[in-house]
Amino acid sequence: MKYLEKSHNGYQEMDIKTKMLDQGFIYLVGTIDTNLATDITEQIMYLESKERIQKIVLLINSPGGSVSDGLFLYDQLLHTAKPVITVCMGKAMSMAAIIFAAGNKRYILPHSKVMIHEPLIEQTGGNATSISKTAESIQDVKQELVNILVEHTKKTKKQIEKAISFDNVMNAKESIAFGLCDEILMNPILSLTGE
Repeated sequence: MKYLEKSHNGYQEMDIKTKMLDQGFIYLVGTIDTNLATDITEQIMYLESKERIQKIVLLINSPGGSVSDGLFLYDQLLHTAKPVITVCMGKAMSMAAIIFAAGNKRYILPHSKVMIHEPLIEQTGGNATSISKTAESIQDVKQELVNILVEHTKKTKKQIEKAISFDNVMNAKESIAFGLCDEILMNPILSLTGE
């Protein structure tokens, strides 16, 4: 979306996302894949280079997506020098819930949902050895995600394994009680620009 902004040279056409980025806001919207993870990482690096930006706000509305691309993005968030605030605006499901949980401060809108579950097998074809190796690999990924959720929720490994054994959809209050989120946010832009 474009709008006109007054400058010393008159008016210039601006993009809303660019304006928001210049204020420290990044959007994670849609399915997590290599392109989205790379795009968000570039935006994080850009904001890291801006001294006037004190915090990064990641606004999330995602059904999840690729675990490997999501973990790449998760690692970027953890190793960012500036504090990262995550905000669930609509949904943070599957891999998006892992990224959401990684925020230094984690907010959710009143009617948003968070969903955690075991990683899904993307490919099941092949011979018996291939299927066996795929099963081992998915178990390794599952344990990696369990450990991440243990760290961010302060739940036990057993509690997390039970919680992800099905598509566990939580409303705002439930996600706070579970430890995935810190607070319900009524007006994200006003609240976060003044924080």
